[in-house]
Amino acid sequence: MNNDKYIFFDIDGTLYTPRLGVPESTQEAIEKLKKNGHHPVLCTGRTKCMLFPKVKALECEGLIAGVGSYGEWQGEKLFEKNISPEAALELIENFKRFGFNPFSEAPDHIFYDPEICKDPEGEIRRIFSLPDTSVVRPYEKGMDGITKVSAVFMTGSNKDAFKETLHGCYHAINHHDVLLETFPVTISKGQGILKLAEHLKINMDNTYAFGDSFNDLEMLETVKYGVCMENGDPKLLERIPLHARSMKRDGIYHSLKEFGLI
Repeated sequence: MNNDKYIFFDIDGTLYTPRLGVPESTQEAIEKLKKNGHHPVLCTGRTKCMLFPKVKALECEGLIAGVGSYGEWQGEKLFEKNISPEAALELIENFKRFGFNPFSEAPDHIFYDPEICKDPEGEIRRIFSLPDTSVVRPYEKGMDGITKVSAVFMTGSNKDAFKETLHGCYHAINHHDVLLETFPVTISKGQGILKLAEHLKINMDNTYAFGDSFNDLEMLETVKYGVCMENGDPKLLERIPLHARSMKRDGIYHSLKEFGLI
């Protein structure tokens, strides 16, 4: 069994923010991890096309994206799990019915509804902080490869009525009443980690993870050492006993040093 150390990092609020970028201390920590023979892995709710250049520049060996629906190791795709075109369309129509502006997310593109979204590049850049809007496309018939559907709150959006249409088949993560993110209950960051672990024969006693939001919960509970950033969701901080300083206070660097990994 592989006894190397594997460290899984959420991106938004953990490794990166649009205002702070990637802190220099975090860049230094990841370089030290690699020099010490350990393996940093990005584990994000973002799909692959939504990664920031500064995050890509960290050159992590692994990528788990789309809340665990997509996985790569050293640039090779290992797995991908999509929502059927019919199921994606049903989510989109229900979002529209209850007053949301929906976006479908795939590894290579983000799709918008031109009937609702009149400034797709501006809206997607505002909500997702997307650096490359060339990946934005209008909805297509029979859209394939969709991994999740998210929607922007608008005046009159009814999240409770929308959630009733999910019938327990999807997670619905509310990001501050700005974005409602839905994805099948059969996928999670934790499941993505387990798939990668199976492929690489990882000893789960040698796994670590850092996150800050509730879509990180299963990731933090799946690894041996799950760490919540102090700037994280208060309810997540209650659930996860290990905490790190915030990004502003060089939390990743200090925590990895405490673990003896750098």
